[in-house]
Amino acid sequence: MQLNTFFCRRGVDSNLRFGLINLAGFLLVLFFCVLFSGQPYSILVALLAAVILLLSAVRRVNGKFTPLQFIPALGLLLFSVGLVYQWPILTGVSVVMSAISVVVIGLRPLPSMGSRFDAFGYSGPLMATRPSRRRVEPTLVSDGEVSLEPFDGAGHEQFEPAHSAESSFEPERSHDAAMNLNGSLTETLAVIASGMSKAVSPLIALAKRHPKVVGSTFAASMLVLIAVSMLWPVAEKVGATAEHEVPIEPQSEGNSDIKTAEMPDGFNVLLDGDVLQLSWLGERGEPGLIWSLATAKGDKSCQNLTFNNDAKYRPIEVRLTATTATVARFSPLDTRAIVNDIAMRGSLKLCGYQFSLKGSQAALAKEPAFRPYL
Repeated sequence: MQLNTFFCRRGVDSNLRFGLINLAGFLLVLFFCVLFSGQPYSILVALLAAVILLLSAVRRVNGKFTPLQFIPALGLLLFSVGLVYQWPILTGVSVVMSAISVVVIGLRPLPSMGSRFDAFGYSGPLMATRPSRRRVEPTLVSDGEVSLEPFDGAGHEQFEPAHSAESSFEPERSHDAAMNLNGSLTETLAVIASGMSKAVSPLIALAKRHPKVVGSTFAASMLVLIAVSMLWPVAEKVGATAEHEVPIEPQSEGNSDIKTAEMPDGFNVLLDGDVLQLSWLGERGEPGLIWSLATAKGDKSCQNLTFNNDAKYRPIEVRLTATTATVARFSPLDTRAIVNDIAMRGSLKLCGYQFSLKGSQAALAKEPAFRPYL
């Protein structure tokens, strides 16, 4: 398969190829979003995939301008934004919008082409052509010699060499076996594509015969998908809340102005006005002051917040609360710098605990109060 066929504007894509390219684009964006833990870098992957989807739509409509051809690429970009910032409504709407546009474009009649589609659903100037091979048949001539003449398919009988002459044809048989082995992968992919095309063609024919029934069924399915995507995060959040027996930061009980960003590695970043606080669970003992900058007394491991790039910040105080939550409070002068380091660095260390910062930027971006500091 020639990869340059994905980036050309000329030619025509079959319905199966067009649908599979769109499906692969969404799966690719979903994979990279999971791989990068919701980092905005996955939007760059979505931009490249959106270009491929747009070119496929242009080929499917045979280069004719229609606003409909931009919808699959736009839906993919909105899908990536919804995944990064965890907006389930935007994610569901983008999936529905893209699916409907793919179905509508697929119902458009294919243009009449002079050449047939290749095994990968492409028809155009970049379509790969296999060179034809001419069969050569051995024939017996006088004096017991073997002559290889081109076979024209008529006037020649089948030749069966004797056992003693088999060794002279072994190089040709080995060459043919190598050629067959090299083409086995292409033939296998062609068989798979042909089978998928045969499986999908009845569905396309049914959609053409009963477009209203298929459209209404598809719309109802998409509405159910949107409802599930909207309710799923709520149920997950309720389940996560039930797992915590007590709140991590008791100071937020009487102060609704404190904004909290939950980090993937189990600690919280809190913002009380311009005062930044870090809190986590794990310490045992009597509630009280663990470290104080004013007296420089207490646990020496709590005197510095250290990031993996050796950036250090001194907490004003570190306190163990009655709910076994450890809270480190910092100066408002360091708030912006600490928030940016949490978003951009790989890990931090405080009071002997080391926390990974993978996915921290997306977690901070979810809370609007932290966005001005990023």
